[in-house]
Amino acid sequence: MYKRQQPQYIKLAKETGLSVDNVTLPNVTFGYTVVPEATINIANIGAAELKITNVTVSDNFEINVSSQPTIGIGATNTDFKVKAKTGLNAGNHTGTITVTDENSKTYTATVTLKVEPKQLTGLDISGLDSTWVYGTTKTPPTATGVDGLGAGDYEITYSKKGDSGNYVNIGNKMPTLVGEYKATLSVKNPNYTASEASVNFKITPITTEVKVKSYDAEFTYDGTEHTKNNYDVLWANNASPITDKKLPNGDLVTAEITGKVRDVKDTALENNTIEKITITNAEGVDVTDCYSNKVKAAGKLTVNPITTPIVVTADSDTKVYNGTELTKNTYTNTDGVLLPGDMLEVTITGSQKFVGTSSNTVSTVSYTHLRAHET
Repeated sequence: MYKRQQPQYIKLAKETGLSVDNVTLPNVTFGYTVVPEATINIANIGAAELKITNVTVSDNFEINVSSQPTIGIGATNTDFKVKAKTGLNAGNHTGTITVTDENSKTYTATVTLKVEPKQLTGLDISGLDSTWVYGTTKTPPTATGVDGLGAGDYEITYSKKGDSGNYVNIGNKMPTLVGEYKATLSVKNPNYTASEASVNFKITPITTEVKVKSYDAEFTYDGTEHTKNNYDVLWANNASPITDKKLPNGDLVTAEITGKVRDVKDTALENNTIEKITITNAEGVDVTDCYSNKVKAAGKLTVNPITTPIVVTADSDTKVYNGTELTKNTYTNTDGVLLPGDMLEVTITGSQKFVGTSSNTVSTVSYTHLRAHET
């Protein structure tokens, strides 16, 4: 017997569930007093009404109500609002909204907020002269237009003009050496934005005279080289030297004395030469270029001759007449006066050809040094 089959049907059943829209809050500026908020749209996309048991949001945001509404099929609930917390820093902030239904099922969405940096106006640097002389005591400048900012929210930095004309950052310590500089005020706190303010200034050299005077000295010729490296430092045309070679501001003056003499002929005015003058501050930094009027006053080194006389006596000689000139070019001189390494050059001009006598004359005497022939 034939049995007729019953037709098969597929039944589609709509599950219960919710849909939560992402939320974008209106942009605000750092320091905002009106807190941005927006509605959270929670739609029931299931086949049965569904109760909300909890709505939460992550850090930096808050939910404005705490209720447990039931959402009908196809309806959208707008009871809940999300808002930003106060005092958020500039930047992009993102949070997660979590909705829990009566079946303990959770649904999430994202909330975003952009906090713009606060624009500052009127930034400037005050209390900074355009030019001053090296060594002048200066009070660091102050920043203006930074009301409400903490000490760490901004800084004044300095840069020095180089040989190429570009300014090179040298840090936040006010410069004291000669040069062309720029002071720049900038905001470090990212919650604020502002155009940098800068002021150019120049530190010029001291024009007061700094004189280095090397000493005079006298020596008796002894065949050796003599020097006198002592010197005085005089300030501002004063006749008396300063103490410890330190200028009134504490800068130390040193000099390289290169004068030297050996022979009497080396004696000359200003021959105790000053090769170099160097000035350093208390930190040991070379500040020579911070002084524009440096004067070298070289002393005189004198070599006096030995005063003990050297007596040169030509030797005598005799012979039987033979028709030729009789000469004798040897001589004696005073012992113990001529120094080792020195020698006499003596010219004797006496001669006798015929029978008789005549003086064996010392015509010239000069001195030479063996070291003059050394290499």
